Amino acid sequence: MNTNIIEARKHITFIGTLDDTGEILFDNIYVPFTPDDMIIKSVLYYSTADETAIESTSVLCNFVRDSSEAICTFFNSVNYSPNSNFKVIIPFPNSIKFTILDNDSHLEITRTGVLSIHCEFVKYKDMKQEKIY
Repeated sequence: MNTNIIEARKHITFIGTLDDTGEILFDNIYVPFTPDDMIIKSVLYYSTADETAIESTSVLCNFVRDSSEAICTFFNSVNYSPNSNFKVIIPFPNSIKFTILDNDSHLEITRTGVLSIHCEFVKYKDMKQEKIY
């Protein structure tokens, strides 16, 4: 696989409302190919309540290979573009869950706002190595 040559890509923006569960679930995700990587292009969170005492919050995802690694963090009313790359699990699920954690790695159940995560799914071209004689 040559990670310099992209064979296919698809952009999806996940927008969900945080509540007291600490999780956001998206069903029926359609990517018309089996991606190799997911790239977090941008993250935006807008609070619907006073959250001045809450510091940064981490997001985990069930479809990256290391699901214990945070794919991003967010603050209130801050839009940023991390361009972070993550290997995805195979087979790629059609249901994706984002888990929201506080600074102590507990479920964050006090945030009450809207979270938007823009992702790019990419498949790299599988290049066979040519033999040199």
